[in-house]
Order: sequence, then structure tokens, then C-alpha cells
Amino acid sequence: MSVISLKHHLKRGIELPAFLGIKGDFDPDLGFEVGTRLMRFSDGLLLIDLKNVLNYWKWSAGEEELLPFFEDFLKKVFGDQKFCFAHHPFQCVLMLENQKEDFTCLGTPQGDQYYRHQSFEHWHKLLWQLRAHLPAKDQSEYGRMIGRFERFVERMKITRPFELSSIKQDSLERRFGKWLGRVWHWSFSGFRSGTFEATQGDLFQTNFDSFDTSFPWHEIEKGELPEVTRFLDYPLLEWDQFSDFIKEDLLKLLKNHPELKHKKVSRVDWEVSLESLEVHSCKIVFRNPHSLTTDAPDFETFLFQAYYSYLEMMKKVESREEDLDYPLRMATVGWKFMISESLRLSPKNEDLLTGGVSSLRLEMENKLPLSLDHYALKASFFPETSFGKSNEEYLGEKLPWLMASKRKPLFIFNKIEPLILEGNYKRTFLERVASLWWGGSDPHLGDRDYYLIEDKEGLMWWAFQDPRGGWFKHGLFS
Repeated sequence: MSVISLKHHLKRGIELPAFLGIKGDFDPDLGFEVGTRLMRFSDGLLLIDLKNVLNYWKWSAGEEELLPFFEDFLKKVFGDQKFCFAHHPFQCVLMLENQKEDFTCLGTPQGDQYYRHQSFEHWHKLLWQLRAHLPAKDQSEYGRMIGRFERFVERMKITRPFELSSIKQDSLERRFGKWLGRVWHWSFSGFRSGTFEATQGDLFQTNFDSFDTSFPWHEIEKGELPEVTRFLDYPLLEWDQFSDFIKEDLLKLLKNHPELKHKKVSRVDWEVSLESLEVHSCKIVFRNPHSLTTDAPDFETFLFQAYYSYLEMMKKVESREEDLDYPLRMATVGWKFMISESLRLSPKNEDLLTGGVSSLRLEMENKLPLSLDHYALKASFFPETSFGKSNEEYLGEKLPWLMASKRKPLFIFNKIEPLILEGNYKRTFLERVASLWWGGSDPHLGDRDYYLIEDKEGLMWWAFQDPRGGWFKHGLFS
């Protein structure tokens, strides 16, 4: 008989939470073997943001389940400490304050059960610890609001935060101030109903940030960062002139900092000096930790990301106010590269990471300006929600709706276009759908009759007729 471990079983459709908390007696510097963004919340309590390395760790685990893989790996690196994965760094702190198990994870039945039974006693204690991380101007007011909130909880005879989970953040902010409202939001992040998809930004935008900007995250000092500076003998205007100089600088960086051989870089700060004496900062961000040593001597992947960042920076420079007395194109006269985030490979994990993570997908993601996502059909009758990013959701009980999704084309337009039907064409009825009136959908997308329309040139449109008789193109079958 097989036995399912509650500790290692994530609920269907739930990704591994991207924040890790570690509590115990250990060297915080070891955290750089797990992630690149670390915060020391208190003595013996370390927080790690894994969002920019989580995909990398998935590929490191290979066919192994990610939670057991992490449990084994973390114990090898840190020894016998207490570990917790959570949706938000504050949740890590709250769990570890009273955690009896060595290893827990929100999103698992066991982890969620532990978290839901956390008492206000521990929650209040952590509110006072958080006070030290807030801006000095807010600490006094925050302290008064904690006292007021404690009296409110005592009068209401409430023992656990989850008994009040239905209270909205803005309601709490109006009565107890912005910071208690934010803490309330942090406490239930990932437990609220509904999900929010990140919108796709500019094609060349790589300066993304994974942090909840409301949380007072204070990075652990990394010491002296590897850097290299160049002063050009003559200004450069076109990107084709940059590559040879950048390659020289990166080779010099690797020579002067041999420790980079045992690191994988996730972010490089590039300060570009223009002819106008302006200095603009570009962030060269890798979606998966990247080895500069392996990339040498051509540094093909690095140059791709540098190019995207440079174009983004120059777009901002060229969109300046027209009355400034600057030329339209500004030449570059120098720069400085500084490696600001990197994952350290110790002898304990170097063989694992250099041997098991040679995925072509990871290499391709580091070269592209956009991340790679897996899309799949969704169990929905409504056209706009019948496909999306795959989250490995269990669809057994939703197969009828999934079959409806299969009748829709692969290419669905972002913007619906009018369809003019002239001459000979074939028309095959597919289905009738109604709008998502309860979700406040576009009123123009009301009841629709969908057809497969084949025109005289052989193109097969996915089109609909609205109640007023108008025809519109919504997708393309071929």
C-alpha cells in the first residue's frame, strides 16, 4: 500500500512558494548557495527570495519531487535547522516562530493546517519585531496602532488571525494605519481567492523585480562586489561597436575575480556614461542563474541581455523633452559593470548544479527578452478564458468544458475585428456563448454565435455573429 506524505504533497495547481525562511544557528552567508536575495530578519532567522532562481532549482531537481529535493539539499547545506516555504516573507517568519517540524511548506495540507492555527499571541510578537525594520518616521505611530489592535482583538475574544481573514486590507488601514493593513495583507497572501497574472511589459524590458515593494526588505551586505570600469578613447554610437569592448571587460572581470568560476550570476548592474556626462543605470537580468565562465570567451548570452537593457535605456533617453539641447542619438563614452546578484556554488552542490542543469530551455530563456511559458487549454466555455498558462490543474471533473475548449482555434486575436462576408463562403455553426456578466466583462461581448467561416481563398476564420447581426473575426484556424 502506498502512503502519501502530507509534508511533501503540494495541492494540485499550487506552485512551490518562492520565499524560504530558515531559523537556527548557522552562517547566514550560506544562504547565497540557495538564492541571491537574502534578508536577516532577526538573529538566527534568515529570509531568502527564490523567485529569480526557482525555475533553475526545478531543473536541478530533474525528475525528483521538488519538496523532498529541497529538504535534502537544505539539510546538507545548513545542517539541522528549521525550514519553511511560504508565499510571503512575513509568513515564513510567522511559521518559524512556533514551528515544531523541521520542514514545512505552505500549499501542502500539513503546512496550511499549521499556518491556519497560528495564534494572535505569536502574530503580535512578530509585529513588534517588524517595527525595527520600518522607516524611523513610522515606528512611533506603528507602535501605538499595535496597542490599539491588541485591545480590539482582546475585546472581540479572537484567538487566531484566520478567524478574521475576511477583513479587507483597506478596512484595517482606515482604523489601524497603513502598516497594520499591509501586515494583514502579507499574512493572507496566497490564501485569498482569485489570482492575479503579471502583465507582459515592453519587449525589451528585463529590469523586473520580484519583491512585494510594501515589505521592508533589507538586503544582507554582500561585501565588495566584482566590478570593471572602462573609459573609451572615442565615443560609440552603434551597438555593433560595443561587443568587442564588452568581451574584453568580462574576460578582465573573470581574471581579476577567480571566485566567479564558482558562481552563477543573476543580475549585473551596468552604469553607462553618455557624451552629455549623464550616467544611466541598466540592469542585466538573467531569468536563470548564468555562468560567465561557461559563456566565455564569446559571452553570447550576456551580450543578448546587455543589448536588450541598452535599447530600453536608450529609448528612455531619446524620449526626453524636446526642448533639451541634446542630440537625438547620444553616444556612449564609458561604463562600469558590477555583479550585484549571484548564486554561489559550494563543493556540496557544484557537481549537482553544473552537471544537471544544462537544459537548452534555461539557456534559451537567458538569451530571450521574454520568458518562456507553457500554455494549454482551460476548462471554460467562455472564449477569452479557454486557454492560458498551464498550472497542471486537475481537469478530470471538467472534461466536458475542456472538450468545448478544443473546438476553439490556436490563434485568437487580442482585438476583435469586423468581418465582411462577400462572395462565396462556407459557414459551419460551432456554439453559442454568453458574456461573463458576473465578472463585469466587456458589454460589447454579449451573446455570440460562433461559426467556422471558410472564405473563397481557403482561410478558415473563427468568427461570431452578435445579436444585432454584425460579423466579427475572433481567431484563425489556418
